[in-house]
Amino acid sequence: NSVRASLAWNYGAHSLVFVVTFGGNVVLARLLSPHDLGVFGVGLAIAGILGTISYFGVANYLIRDHELDESTLATGFTVNAILCLAVGAALWALGGAGVFGDAAIAAVLRWMALVPVLGIAEFLPLTLMTREMRFAPLSLLQLGKAAVNMGAAIAAALWGFSYLSPAIGAVAGGVFGAAAAAAKLLDL
Repeated sequence: NSVRASLAWNYGAHSLVFVVTFGGNVVLARLLSPHDLGVFGVGLAIAGILGTISYFGVANYLIRDHELDESTLATGFTVNAILCLAVGAALWALGGAGVFGDAAIAAVLRWMALVPVLGIAEFLPLTLMTREMRFAPLSLLQLGKAAVNMGAAIAAALWGFSYLSPAIGAVAGGVFGAAAAAAKLLDL
């Protein structure tokens, strides 16, 4: 029964996250110009490439370790934090280096540099919940982050932040996730 409930939470939340994200992006597409969306798309692609390069499977290791102890958790947290800080620093540096010759892309990269840094606070709580198969709070977090992300992005677009709007949304979602992890709001 708990496996069914976990699967229901997982698939139900993924479906709702898709609906919220898709719907939010449709609204953003109506509010932002093609140039604005293209600028953000370049920044998002760069952030995605750097994020992929930095992924070493630390969370998967901690989830699957049979005899997880405090030392291993601390090491996993530290390795993840170093990787997240490195990605954030690289995005920040690329934003300041003028590599792309466009101040708009540089600004998006600077905002996107905050997202992996904020993710540091989520790492251990989310990894441990996955290890313990506590998918209800994980699902609620994903849904909350998607709602905050899209809500903030749409609000920013309405307030005239143009190409920065989706990046502002991503940071707001990261703040929500970090705050939820720090406040232990995920302990349902």
